[in-house]
Parts: sequence; structure tokens; C-alpha cells
Amino acid sequence: MKDRKEIQLLKDIAELYEKHGAESFESLAHLFSNERFSKNISTILMEVYNRSKSIDKTKKKPSKTKSISSSIDDLKEESPEQATILLNIYDNLNDKTYLPTLKQIRLFCEDNALNPVTARSRKTAVNQLVKSLINLPMDEISKLQNVLEEEHQDRTLDGWSSIILNKRENEDHNASTKKDK
Repeated sequence: MKDRKEIQLLKDIAELYEKHGAESFESLAHLFSNERFSKNISTILMEVYNRSKSIDKTKKKPSKTKSISSSIDDLKEESPEQATILLNIYDNLNDKTYLPTLKQIRLFCEDNALNPVTARSRKTAVNQLVKSLINLPMDEISKLQNVLEEEHQDRTLDGWSSIILNKRENEDHNASTKKDK
């Protein structure tokens, strides 16, 4: 079997005939007949082999972790409704509709007893948050989606208006209560 690899290598070299011409192959054949040249070539080939081995060891191996979207896709078969909700949450987090800052993501996880977010970038934090949601039961995911939706609604103009108006109503109510006393 090992001879086949060497023969294939020689065939690959022979395919370079057109590129380099007959004279190059003839002079190379004469050089290989020289024992000193043959030893040098052998040494060079062994160095290439050894370096390639050390490079192979240091190469980063492909990540075995799945992407979030592929994990959600896998979940579609088992629980399509859960996958749909998770995909919706993931999309809204990515486009910053939900929790637009890293700090808000961290606080959301703390407030809802989810795995703490250790990420330093928002994108990584989104992935950590959704990974922790994937492992939750359907009812908890639905509750958390409602919380996210409420927080999003509170940030809209209507949400701010209701906060301001409620504050004014409370101030007016407190003022009228003081007058009655």
C-alpha cells in the first residue's frame, strides 16, 4: 500500500513534464544519480515530513460545538413549537429588538435564574443565552419570551408614555392626599 503513494507522487511529478520541459527532467535524473544530491533530497524530504507533522499537531481542530441555529433546527423534529419560539427569540436578540446591550442580557439572565453570561461581546452573550434556553422546558421558554416581549414593549414610546403618565398620576394622587390631611 505504501508503494502506491510513492508511485502516485511520481505520477504527479511526471505531470509537471509539460510545464518544465524534457531538459529539466533529464537534468534531474542525472542529479539523482549523484549520491550526495540524493542524500540532500532525502534530508529535505524528511524535514518537510517532520515539519508537516508538527504543523498538524498545532492546527486547531474543528469545533465540535454546534451553531445555535443548527441546534434549533435539530430541535424542530422533536418540538416544532419550541424551536419556533427559540428561533424567534434568537432573531430578536440578534437584531437587538430584545435586550439591545450586553448589560441587559447579563441582567436578564441573573433576574431569571439562567446560566450567567460570561461573554465580553454581545454576539457571544446572545449565543450563551439561547444555549441556556434550549435546555429549558417549553413552558419556561414561553414565560421568558413573554418577559422579553414585555421589556421590549416597555422601551417603546407607549411604554415610556405609560411610565411618565403613571408617575404624574401618582404625584397628583399623592398631592391630593396631602391636601386632604
